[in-house]
Amino acid sequence: MSFWTKRTGKRELSVGLVIFWIWMTHHLFTATPVENVAAYMPLYSTATMVIWGFTLAAFGMDAASKQLGLRLSRPQKPEEVLG
Repeated sequence: MSFWTKRTGKRELSVGLVIFWIWMTHHLFTATPVENVAAYMPLYSTATMVIWGFTLAAFGMDAASKQLGLRLSRPQKPEEVLG
């Protein structure tokens, strides 16, 4: 079993980070004065890339490894192999 299919809480952490990102985005663009938004943009863009990169990696690699695991463990009939 690969690292990405073990129950380590990656997807749960990803969902929590996305919820935090939504809160951060809402707070930044609604409650922050316009003059301060420009000052926070480097931090916001870095956080966005890290959060969405981790989320896409967690869900994508988990799904890919599960599909490969199912494909490798499923016995194939001779008709499926020959086409």
